[in-house]
Amino acid sequence: MKEKILTLAALLLMGAGQFSYAQKDKYTALKNIKAHVDFGETIRTMDFTQHSFGIGGVNPMPMPQKVVEGVGKLKPNMIRIFIQEFFFIEKENRTLDFSALDKYMRAVNATGADVMASICIKSPSLYPKVDETIWRPTDVKRWQYIIGEMVKRYSVDNKYVTHWGVGNEINIGEWGGCPYLIKDVKDYFEYYKMTVAPILKAYPGAKVGGPSWAGTGEDGYRFFDEFIGLCKKEKIQLDFVSYNIYSANPESHIRGALRFKSSVDKHDSKIEIYITELNVDLGGVAIEERAYIPKRAAGLGAILHEYYKRAPFLKTFQYHIYDQFCDPNQFKPFFARHRYMANHWNDEPHRLGLFDMDGRPRPQYFMYSMLYAMAKNEVPAKVDDYDNVRILASHDDRYVTLFLTNYHPETTDNITLSLYFKNAQQGTARMTVYRIDDNMNWDNDHFKLIPTETRMVYVHDDFWFSLFVPEDSVVMVVLDYDEKLVSLCRNFQI
Repeated sequence: MKEKILTLAALLLMGAGQFSYAQKDKYTALKNIKAHVDFGETIRTMDFTQHSFGIGGVNPMPMPQKVVEGVGKLKPNMIRIFIQEFFFIEKENRTLDFSALDKYMRAVNATGADVMASICIKSPSLYPKVDETIWRPTDVKRWQYIIGEMVKRYSVDNKYVTHWGVGNEINIGEWGGCPYLIKDVKDYFEYYKMTVAPILKAYPGAKVGGPSWAGTGEDGYRFFDEFIGLCKKEKIQLDFVSYNIYSANPESHIRGALRFKSSVDKHDSKIEIYITELNVDLGGVAIEERAYIPKRAAGLGAILHEYYKRAPFLKTFQYHIYDQFCDPNQFKPFFARHRYMANHWNDEPHRLGLFDMDGRPRPQYFMYSMLYAMAKNEVPAKVDDYDNVRILASHDDRYVTLFLTNYHPETTDNITLSLYFKNAQQGTARMTVYRIDDNMNWDNDHFKLIPTETRMVYVHDDFWFSLFVPEDSVVMVVLDYDEKLVSLCRNFQI
């Protein structure tokens, strides 16, 4: 009898242990969401290279070699820069010295990207008084000579710059980091007209535009409407208009994009629209640890997903490529709020960069590497009844690629996601899963993500599988059908 009691006790303990394990299995307890991908239809060619990066406006130092290398691996089409007065092109004797800007331009060019350059200079002989409200130079011919020489150097002699922007955040002036405050649309039109004339004379093939408006309020829509109207009336070339937005809410981004598009389309639907500074909110405590929280990458990924689906006309520049320090003394000769600039970019930096100052990649760098690595043929994909998870799917002759974000501006949940395929290519494939989350699974030295899962699978008629998708994370799944993958080698790299 004693032995039976002991045996029963042992069985109960074993059962309790198994029950305890199930209770502690945090993954099984999570909400499960279903998603579906149908490879029987191709929607369009998927290409995210129109969404790129910006740099500059803070100091004149060229990009470090490690940053150049990292950006070069992504192969962006274009990089947007500021030509700020701290390059000091015009010297006291009125000679022009491009040596500092030359070094800066060469570093950007080394990434392989074309350049959009926003003109934000105030040459000292033409703007002797430090005042953001003064936009007209004392000598227009001299201004046009300087602009013409600059364009000749960087668009003709050196084929770096293809797009020239006039000004930046002219509606908020120095609060936006540049020395012009031009609130009257007629004044900006005059400034634009006198600036694009020498650009197009020096380089007739240039694309020109502006004004990199700060925000997406009603005043911006009205400004665009009237400005484009003036350009059309006087037959002044305008190839693109531009604005800047910092918001963690994807819907705010879409509302602004569609509203600006309506202002443009009233006049000419061929005018391109650029977001010259794109990011999520600027707020939060300025410490290094926050720069590696994956929520920024997830937010940007969700925003780019919405742009791709609902505003495909947009081209964007994530601001900015790498963190920079600010010396207020470099701003002091032309900028009244020079101490303000140091506070924002030096003392309490926003840490918006894809890289830190030493070239270490941040989560959002790898988010872009995922989007740039997507296969070209987009196919339908949808998530059942859970708006926080967004999915893109594509394929080609060799790869199937899936891009997922689990994001909400306020809060979302850790989930498991079950993906169900339909009409997929049948056969053996190697599945590789990459995830941007708190674990920071990447190789800083080689700018590569480290897989969180790899396995061989057979893709059949009703193939399905499940993933862990944490809150505020980005996930990429790659299926590689290469016949040589009988070994465990992984040939797909992002």
